[in-house]
Amino acid sequence: MSTLTIHLSEFEASLLDDLVTQTGKTQTEVLLAGLHALANDMREDDRVTRLSNQAFEAFLNRLEEGENDPQILAARKRLMGLKPVWEK
Repeated sequence: MSTLTIHLSEFEASLLDDLVTQTGKTQTEVLLAGLHALANDMREDDRVTRLSNQAFEAFLNRLEEGENDPQILAARKRLMGLKPVWEK
């Protein structure tokens, strides 16, 4: 387990004390909740999809191998045969 030392201004220390009193949680719990909330907010705003190593390897394999599902290949072939609406 890691130890973190935080230097707070009087205002921030007072704010933390108020949150501890209002929530009934410890200072550590309040700070960790804030850390988790910030991480979740950043993830929601981020347009990057994160994959596990296993999922990423499967994705790369799929890219290298190409599509092999007969239904998807047939649908793709039908789509390629359609004339775009903007062409006359």
